[in-house]
Amino acid sequence: MKRPIKQLNSTLTGRIISLHQSGYVNDFSIISSTYVQCLQTGETFL
Repeated sequence: MKRPIKQLNSTLTGRIISLHQSGYVNDFSIISSTYVQCLQTGETFL
């Protein structure tokens, strides 16, 4: 059974907050099946 989108978003948001509290400062966006992009710098990673 799939989890509701609202619950999934809440879980993801909580994990991101936890990572920021642990010292991680950058956010990333998936831009394709192969690449992610740093939202702060615009740098793309494989």
